[in-house]
Amino acid sequence: MFKNKMIVFSCLWFAFACSEPEAEPLLGEIESREFIYSGSFRGEFKAAKSTAVHVPNFPGGLSMTIDYVADDGTVVKEGDVILRFVKDTIESDLRNEKNSLDVAKSEFDRVRHQQSKEGIDLALTVKRRELELKRAEMQIVQGVNFISDLELKKAEIDVEKSKIELELAKKALRSFRLKKATSLKIESLKVDAAERNVDEKEKGLGMLEIRAPVEGVVYAPQTRLNWQRTKALPGVVARAGDKVLEIPDLSAFEIHIFARQRDASLISVGDAVTVVPTIFPERKLKGKVKKKEEFATTRNERLGTESAEGSLKEFLIIVELESSPSELKPGNTGKVTVESVVSKEALLVPIAAIGEDEQGSFLTRESGEKKRVKIGRSNLTHAEVLEGGVAGERVRIDVVDAKIETETKTKGSKKGKRVRRKGGKGKKTR
Repeated sequence: MFKNKMIVFSCLWFAFACSEPEAEPLLGEIESREFIYSGSFRGEFKAAKSTAVHVPNFPGGLSMTIDYVADDGTVVKEGDVILRFVKDTIESDLRNEKNSLDVAKSEFDRVRHQQSKEGIDLALTVKRRELELKRAEMQIVQGVNFISDLELKKAEIDVEKSKIELELAKKALRSFRLKKATSLKIESLKVDAAERNVDEKEKGLGMLEIRAPVEGVVYAPQTRLNWQRTKALPGVVARAGDKVLEIPDLSAFEIHIFARQRDASLISVGDAVTVVPTIFPERKLKGKVKKKEEFATTRNERLGTESAEGSLKEFLIIVELESSPSELKPGNTGKVTVESVVSKEALLVPIAAIGEDEQGSFLTRESGEKKRVKIGRSNLTHAEVLEGGVAGERVRIDVVDAKIETETKTKGSKKGKRVRRKGGKGKKTR
């Protein structure tokens, strides 16, 4: 019996020694204050004002290959050549069009000469038929008293025949004159069309050199050339209307960012912005949101890609800078932090205090009791409590360790529900 008591005492002592005092729960508080959204994005610097240079509209909508382009940063004056296209294609087309023009002119001369000859022949035929008719009529008049009735009848038939032949000859001449005008008009139109083609090709030949429209510094941005995203380089094919170069005004810059729909909904025009350029991370530039596009686009649509992550909708947001350091160049990047006052007064709770289960969101009071809440917008640290919150109420932060009343029972055992809090992974409770 003594042995049994020792065993019981040893077990109790072991259990007491191994037990740890229950840790105090980490608490947070529902606050009533200004709700400020803060988000960070990567952005690209662009000149606030820039003169775009596009591929001219070549005759026939030709795709042209770039032969020469001025390097980024080249200082140019108005009228300087900044880009040149390969000449071979359009020079070959010009030679072909000139040959076609020569053929059209030769065909016009041939048709005109042939019609002149045919017209003379038809006119002579009419004259001949008129003479034959007069001779037939004179035979009747001269022989009316000296020939038999049969011969007279035959002469009258000859007169009628000559009249018919004359009428047919005149009709053929009229038809020819109409056909002649139409045929010559057709051939003349062919010549005119060939001349226009030659003029267009010669004009296109003069468009192969693009000159600077203004004085400034040349910059070749990443853009869509011939349906592919690239920049203007020798050997790259470009279509009419493609933007190939920019001549930016380097005195003022803005930065462009793309925000997903959830973040964009919390950003408004006029919001304060802090920009840290990548090229000098020790400096902070101040600015404000200048514009937010009304319609979202995907990265795949903008860049011509087909990736899965590029299918998410994003809004373009343009940030205006208060000052632009001279070191900035188009295409530089930077970290953009946007701060937006979402609401002047809102009930805010730490995101770490929010739990979720099948029935929705909940908070755990200091006492361990759960309460259902409706959660609205959120920033990196806090979320807006739309329903179920009371200002000043203390709630537990360690929600993932809280017991859940909605445990389901199986035969002789309990199966814990998985609870997830925003910003963390789910954890089974027992």
